[in-house]
Amino acid sequence: DNFRKLTYSIQNYSQVAFEIADSKSSSITNDTFSDRFSLLIPFCNKKLKWNVIFNARRPDFPPDFIFEESPAYDNFVDYNQIRSLQRWDVNKSDSLLQCVLELLNFFQNHQKKIISGLDSEKIQSEYCLLKDFRNSQFLLHQRYPIEVHCLFPLDVDWRSFIRGSSSFDETAKIMIVLRADGTRPEPEILLPSFYNSLFGSFQKPIWTSSSTNTAYILQVEEILQQKLQAFSKRKAIITRLTEMFPCFLEYDTLQYKKISFFFMITTTPIIVFLDLSDSRPNVVVQSMLHFRTGRPLSGNLQSLPHSPNWSVDEFCARLKKSLKSFLYTFQESCQAFKIMS
Repeated sequence: DNFRKLTYSIQNYSQVAFEIADSKSSSITNDTFSDRFSLLIPFCNKKLKWNVIFNARRPDFPPDFIFEESPAYDNFVDYNQIRSLQRWDVNKSDSLLQCVLELLNFFQNHQKKIISGLDSEKIQSEYCLLKDFRNSQFLLHQRYPIEVHCLFPLDVDWRSFIRGSSSFDETAKIMIVLRADGTRPEPEILLPSFYNSLFGSFQKPIWTSSSTNTAYILQVEEILQQKLQAFSKRKAIITRLTEMFPCFLEYDTLQYKKISFFFMITTTPIIVFLDLSDSRPNVVVQSMLHFRTGRPLSGNLQSLPHSPNWSVDEFCARLKKSLKSFLYTFQESCQAFKIMS
């Protein structure tokens, strides 16, 4: 029962997406509980694997940790330095969590220490510029040839757009690779799984041999912020239009790019389609009574005024005024088309 409580606190920790895998029992006679398992920890865009082993007969003993064979763990830690292990109390449900968090903190500091000691002028010059940049993570990926991975969270907050998602799912990140041979792979931009469905595809800024890492990070952030601002404005426009025109038929509830309305102008039923996908909104109207070669008679509101600096209210008010005039003009053309037909 104590083991279950210890692992429960790990799996429900909101700040890090810990995973528990390969749970096993060392007992031949009682396999109802698992006293050894693998702990998967997201770090620098990979998953660290730490094996955790308890003494099933003496659960009051602190667990042992077995780490991967990797240069990232060289002379990693002295267990006597881990206070949470020295003060182990199996009756406290967060005892294991505190041990893992303390070890993870040691691991992060250990990476900075071994990277600072690498014999590479190229690595050192770039690392010195990045080591204090935000809440970053660094990992010695390999020693021969030297390669260091750097992960940076991007300063983009879309919690107001996403309901019910956890903090580690909401974070946008960028991965930068430092190599001793001087080659500079294009940074990898890591976006949450919901990004494309809400905001469309992301067009990465151009990466050149002269690009600086910090400038590139800030450039990516600026693009993402613009995407969020555009999304917020589209959503506000759609919401305002549904209030102004109760005759709306449907609208895009995911990206808030499209909405349609139904109007009855004298005796002509007309559907209006508003598309906010591009920088300049597009309005198409269609008659439900008049057809040319099997297709609804339609028209495009070419004279729709627009400025990206307008407020939501101003845009909607100008749209309403332009649309009102255009609908009556379109209705008259539909009647003229009917007479000519």
